[in-house]
Amino acid sequence: MKKIGLSLLALLLLNSVIAQSPPPPSPLAAPFCEDFSTGQIPSFWSQSATTGGPWLFTGNPGYDALNNGRPAGSYAWMDFSGTDVGVSLEIGDVDISALASPQLSFDHFSYYSGTVAPSNNDLFVEVWDGTAWNTVLTRSVDIQGWQNIPVSLAGLNYTPTLVRVRFRTESGGSNQDFYLDQLIDNVCFEEAPSCPEPIA
Repeated sequence: MKKIGLSLLALLLLNSVIAQSPPPPSPLAAPFCEDFSTGQIPSFWSQSATTGGPWLFTGNPGYDALNNGRPAGSYAWMDFSGTDVGVSLEIGDVDISALASPQLSFDHFSYYSGTVAPSNNDLFVEVWDGTAWNTVLTRSVDIQGWQNIPVSLAGLNYTPTLVRVRFRTESGGSNQDFYLDQLIDNVCFEEAPSCPEPIA
């Protein structure tokens, strides 16, 4: 009888915990944009790293990235320091069912007036297929000014309506990779234009 009573108590406690747990968040619905203007990681975003990181949402990047033309706290940026591997910024599921031609677009800043050898730091855009992450765009650039980058999401949904995207940064292998911080802003899930503009 005592054993049954304890089992009943455990079941009631478990039910109480389940009842108090918030439901999982609903998918974000496109079209929408994230402008990183709160000075902290936005709701429904998460980050991870093999080593190094993290992505930052306030403060100032170094060197030429400091003069990117936008105020601190209005973009996300990765502060390279020579130990950064697989530093990822991920957005949760996005419902793209309202879009006929779904597209991801974002602003990217990656510039240093000197030389970073042997190669630039890398920014990867990756999409989840239900089992693994797949790279759909690689940016390894050193270009002055912000660049708006479109990425087609057509056929990249991992359920009939949902896509999941992350931004992953990797060092280019230079012991001076800290000169070339990576900045992103204005991440949008939107309708692709009928006449897209060329990008650098």
